Amino acid sequence: MVAAKKEMYIPCSHYVLDNGVHLMMMHESSREAVDMWLSHMTDLMNHLYIQRDAYAPVILDLREPGMMPVGYATYSVRLWAKEYQRPPRVDIAVVYRYGLLHKLATALSELSRIEDGVRLFHKGRYDDAMDWLMGREAETPYR
Repeated sequence: MVAAKKEMYIPCSHYVLDNGVHLMMMHESSREAVDMWLSHMTDLMNHLYIQRDAYAPVILDLREPGMMPVGYATYSVRLWAKEYQRPPRVDIAVVYRYGLLHKLATALSELSRIEDGVRLFHKGRYDDAMDWLMGREAETPYR
């Protein structure tokens, strides 16, 4: 008897695109997905600390899972962000399907060194999110 091969399901994946954008895709609306996303962000931040003055454009794609556990995500991001006294330059474009993400965006913006380091884009504006990140990368790096 041959055992059935079980496929591994990942609640949040992380890819680096050819243009240098870090694409973090949520595949389900769960606390596990939020925790995995923050694990990906931790890995990214640690990498950026090694490369001084590095920059990371990030797309957080929330289109697939729909509504996130916003309260848990907001709380988790705030707790996680306290670990970074002087965070590296990270801009995050959040592409979403449903509303109620203002609190999460506010918590994410605490990671950015400037007020407009996080922007929300509705699901049909993925290309606008990418354009915004590419324009941000061309700006003068933070010091």
